[in-house]
Amino acid sequence: MNNDVKVSDMDKFDENKDINKYINTKQHTIYKTTGYMTNEEWEEAINNYKEEDGENYTEDQIETFVGDDNNLWYDDVKDNLNVPLDGKILVIANLGRWNGKFNGYKILNNNLNSILSNLGCDEVHYYSDGKNIRAEGYHHDGTNYYLFREIKDNVDIDKLTDAIYNNKEISTRVLSYYTKSLAPYVKIFLVDK
Repeated sequence: MNNDVKVSDMDKFDENKDINKYINTKQHTIYKTTGYMTNEEWEEAINNYKEEDGENYTEDQIETFVGDDNNLWYDDVKDNLNVPLDGKILVIANLGRWNGKFNGYKILNNNLNSILSNLGCDEVHYYSDGKNIRAEGYHHDGTNYYLFREIKDNVDIDKLTDAIYNNKEISTRVLSYYTKSLAPYVKIFLVDK
């Protein structure tokens, strides 16, 4: 049985319903920049700093504190993801640009923390969808979507990268022939922030 989500399935998406119903997964945050914080998360952070020592911090001060906390979180995640892998990491991207959407790829080194490399976005959210490690990032031209996979040993990925570059449909089966999920490596580091 094939549980892949196809574009035709997404056409049925009702914006009033939860998209997780369609993809049968829950997002587990690995790391996200402050721009991806929800209103509730900001309110919680503000309340934490207001209650912490009774000080009356300004919004700007609290924003600085939250940014500093987020930077510490990034450093912790980067340290926790310092895991050498057998294969290099393939990043498959759908890039939202001013002149349309484009597919692309990049090959990163064989350390898991390289997924946190600069994606060229103003704000970014790294997460596991239960099966894969993904990222979403926005910038002044649009939103980029990334899928991170480990390249298997002894495979020539030229056909796969050509298919990505030429915007050909890639089945889960083909992707799994050349690559494997990174999700098993990060399960212990997931948080629900």
